[in-house]
Amino acid sequence: ASWYRQGFDTVFPFESTANDRNRKIHTAKDVINDSSSFEHSLMFSKLALAFAMELSTKED
Repeated sequence: ASWYRQGFDTVFPFESTANDRNRKIHTAKDVINDSSSFEHSLMFSKLALAFAMELSTKED
């Protein structure tokens, strides 16, 4: 069941629009190659860190 459909706030950060997505993701062809961008990976790593920091803050 979708968390969103159960009433929870959700986000879905992704690398592109739905039509331009990487169709090889999570397959044997999902590899780092010459067209891979480590700068793009860095951006998503920073996003993941920001999410972790936000979720780890104590609410009053």
